[in-house]
Amino acid sequence: MGDDDLTLEKWMEQISSLYRENRSLKKTAEQMGVAYGKVRKVLITLGEYKTPFSLKVTALRQKGLQVSEIADILGVSEKRINAFLPYEKSVYNAPDLTIDAKKSKRYRKRIETAAQNIVGREYGKKNPEKVMKESLIMMEKEQGTEKKEIRPIRLHLELQNEYCTDEEARVLSRYADATDRGLLTRDILIPSDMPLHNLHYTIQRLYGWQNSHLRCFRLDEQDYDRLVRGQVKGWMDLVGILFKGLTDNSNDEFWDEDYTGGSFKVWLKNKYSGPYSYGGNSERHQVAKDSIRRFVEHFPVIDVRESFHEYRERTKEMGDPKNEPYLILKKAPVLEVTLKELHSTINLEAGTSDLLERLEVISVLASHTEPLADADELGQRIVIPEYETNHGNYKGVGEPEVLPVTRKIIYNYDYGDDWNVEIIRKDDCYDLLQAGAVTEEGLKQAQQIVVEKHKPVCISKKGGYVVDDVGGIHGYANFLSTIYESEDREERADMRWWAEDLGWSNRKVSVDRML
Repeated sequence: MGDDDLTLEKWMEQISSLYRENRSLKKTAEQMGVAYGKVRKVLITLGEYKTPFSLKVTALRQKGLQVSEIADILGVSEKRINAFLPYEKSVYNAPDLTIDAKKSKRYRKRIETAAQNIVGREYGKKNPEKVMKESLIMMEKEQGTEKKEIRPIRLHLELQNEYCTDEEARVLSRYADATDRGLLTRDILIPSDMPLHNLHYTIQRLYGWQNSHLRCFRLDEQDYDRLVRGQVKGWMDLVGILFKGLTDNSNDEFWDEDYTGGSFKVWLKNKYSGPYSYGGNSERHQVAKDSIRRFVEHFPVIDVRESFHEYRERTKEMGDPKNEPYLILKKAPVLEVTLKELHSTINLEAGTSDLLERLEVISVLASHTEPLADADELGQRIVIPEYETNHGNYKGVGEPEVLPVTRKIIYNYDYGDDWNVEIIRKDDCYDLLQAGAVTEEGLKQAQQIVVEKHKPVCISKKGGYVVDDVGGIHGYANFLSTIYESEDREERADMRWWAEDLGWSNRKVSVDRML
């Protein structure tokens, strides 16, 4: 039986076998050529990966609770719940694991083929991202087009710790060089044409993560509610314009994640440096809209269940209501229900709030002096790109115009550890100059680098690097407390060794070397 003929059972068995050998989710994911989160999900499905949190999630799921209900009980995001749930056949758009296994084994080949389509066979053996960048430069020269004007844009980033205890904030402030409130902040200048996709790689470098987990960008909650008005139709109208569709093609979504060895920092630098391009298909307007059309065809009418709160209120006098079924409140066309009703009825692993990563940061994120666009102002005209890589049949395809709709974007990384970085756009750097965080000369040099080298620059920071797989901000505070304050010398050494193996270092890095 060939590699392409793997059955679902065989594929899961391979993951299980590799994990038992190396006891590492990351190594198993790398060896199988699949996402870290998918490996964890398979092992949870097989009962071979258990944490106190995963056991809580599984127990609540077995009681018949929906993802939204479990998230509400445990006080976490729905994405984090989905990350720790076993695979279920009833879930809409759940990955076809057999197909996914085939795609994973063909991933590198697909990347090479895409590269060949861009500039010809003679370039096909090069790094695909490098090829795409070379093609953009070449097309500019051939067509005699001028470079798009690049200007520096300032962003302020804060790694969120709103639920940290006073003790955790103390540890972060003392040992991670965070602010008095335990915040790890970054102030950066980015090229004005940087997409969210490339900002992702920038954030990975800024906080010391290893690009090992799933991530997404989403709007501030108030702006999201304002735009979609709580309605399924409101969200669907903006799919392909602002939000991702319901496609489940991670190979396409992570089209340029081609790290195979060497300096990881250099690899990241190549990803967040311009010129920028998009090499996937799933975020294209028409492709995203097609995913919504298929969803509506699959669920033209749904049985809307009562919410968990309603269920709990109705059954609170029953003693042990676990066998009491949920009430079906109504049957309704899916386009006529609220998002709350949709999520209480159907488990959408893809979610409904993820922003399209092909969008430029400044097309979505406004400064505090800019007006915010309403939903009906988006997609009113089609913008034809000045230049674009030839990927598939999408060369020169126009996309609906997007206008700034929010003053705050949230970057969510690792749905298990649930790291959240708040991103705000600033009009200028006056506050940093006043505080002495940056000099006028240093600021001018940084602005020059952004424009001439087409790359982001860090101009101010507070706090060092964090580490993957530590348990989020709370786990990181506990990690620091252990290695610096534990009386168990062996425990301190083991913890430090583990973190350094994941690329962590407690060495202070100067601002100009952050990116």
